[in-house]
Amino acid sequence: MNRRLSETFFLVLVTVGSVFPLIHCGAPKPILSSRKLIDLLKNAKTPDDHLKLAAHFRAEAEEFEVQARHHEELAAYYRAPSWQIRGAVATAHCERVGTATREAADEARALAAMHEGFAKELSSGKQ
Repeated sequence: MNRRLSETFFLVLVTVGSVFPLIHCGAPKPILSSRKLIDLLKNAKTPDDHLKLAAHFRAEAEEFEVQARHHEELAAYYRAPSWQIRGAVATAHCERVGTATREAADEARALAAMHEGFAKELSSGKQ
């Protein structure tokens, strides 16, 4: 019983310690609200418009990276011998979420690069 209480307490500390920075200060916030993002995507015509979109997607990629690292840390915790079979489902979940958010970060960086390319083309007069 005492060991179970210690494991639970440790899990709570790890979770709170990992999530609190994400909520309050650890993760960059997207530059644009959903509404502003959609409006800018519909109406982007200038290099500055595309650079704003690129900055948004770079910030979004950073948020995804923070989430990926968080889930990778949790997966490592659940792999510990003290969790044995009980942690298998949680480990698999954390690994899947870590992989998916890392892929989302890569895709957001690709979108940022695409918009940077559009900005460059518009600046140089190529359309």
